[in-house]
Amino acid sequence: YVCENPFRLDNTIHTGKYPSSSVLGYFDNDTYLDIAISNSLENSVTLLLGGDKEQIFRNTRPSVGDTPSIMIAVDLNNDTKIDLIVTNTGDNSVSVLLGSGNGLFLTAVDYDVGGGPYGITSSDFNNDNQLDLAVTNQDDSTVTLLFNNGNGLFPTTTIVSVDEFPSTIVSSDFNGDGKMDLAVSYSYNAYIDVIFGFGNGTFNNTDYYVTGSYPAYMILTDLDNNNKLDLVTVNNFDDTLTILVNNGDDSFTTSTLDSIGYYLTALTSADFNNDNKTDLAVVNAGDYSITVLLGNGDASFQSGIQYSLGHYGLDIIAADFNNDNKIDLATVNDLVAGNDIDYTASVAFGIGNGSFTNGIGYVIGESSKWLISYDFNSDHNQDVALIAQDSNNIIVLLGNGNTSFQAPLNNTVGIYPVHVLSADLYLV
Repeated sequence: YVCENPFRLDNTIHTGKYPSSSVLGYFDNDTYLDIAISNSLENSVTLLLGGDKEQIFRNTRPSVGDTPSIMIAVDLNNDTKIDLIVTNTGDNSVSVLLGSGNGLFLTAVDYDVGGGPYGITSSDFNNDNQLDLAVTNQDDSTVTLLFNNGNGLFPTTTIVSVDEFPSTIVSSDFNGDGKMDLAVSYSYNAYIDVIFGFGNGTFNNTDYYVTGSYPAYMILTDLDNNNKLDLVTVNNFDDTLTILVNNGDDSFTTSTLDSIGYYLTALTSADFNNDNKTDLAVVNAGDYSITVLLGNGDASFQSGIQYSLGHYGLDIIAADFNNDNKIDLATVNDLVAGNDIDYTASVAFGIGNGSFTNGIGYVIGESSKWLISYDFNSDHNQDVALIAQDSNNIIVLLGNGNTSFQAPLNNTVGIYPVHVLSADLYLV
């Protein structure tokens, strides 16, 4: 299909079934951004590895656990190779895939967590200079902390009790005491928790903040240029955003943005118009669009501009895929309505003034969710990884550094993977 101005869909690349989330990164050690997309119904992640102008993305597809949902990408072991971590709802596990630095990953190692794992974040929770993991468990109302021993293994875990149906989770030092804290959103409650850490892997002193209805997605970003990370939630049931501005003193000031779109599912932040102010891009799954909100630098925003980009988008990421120093946007789409099927990842290229052009859809071919991006193969091009839940795979699309990706690469993980991250897990 052809996206409305300023987006244009020129061609497609296959990913997995039910694409539900995505992240960005340099997965193959080149200079081009890559994308990772989780495919919920085939239990895989699609990696889109960026490359040259002839072909923007190459694909890999590592397998993960049962029903993968969410993933993240970070360097957990300081070997300069990006690893992936995926939450698997179907078998109550987390899959860790150590990166080889060429867009491929070692066989996943699974770790048991609580019931119905979903959200995931990575930080050093016990001040041992190793990146640990924190996972929300929706079925038993807990957060599982997995502590990294420095070589990509997580032999020690602990449980933190939270309220019912925890969903997304993020981590940062919110109060500036040098200790990592957590923020948790809830699927069926109109609030989030901010849980302050002691720096030894334990937490206490929970503060609650009211949000809109069903805050299903949450990000960290600095909205007012004060070097303190703020929070933004996407509220599915009332189509609003909740802005939580970090005051730096254990408290947040909240406000609401409405008139965004219909059935909001995800958002991302970046400086789209090069004015050194944080902007937002929101996925409106219900009307097959995204809304771009240009920031004023004080946690307020200009009126939203809505563009068509993919059908029923589930996740969105912002990165420079074509190496022109302008921020682009990518969504993972999952529409099945009669004969209308859209299993794609859509990329819209920024022109540096807050608008976008040259929107391209890459056919995933199966249900996928959750996008991440990194340079997986160390070629300085951004790649993409997606989760395919049906086949328990991670689909990797290697970026070519322009407007194309290479064919998918598959990596198997556990049953029904739901969330993936990337990190360098092994310290050298």
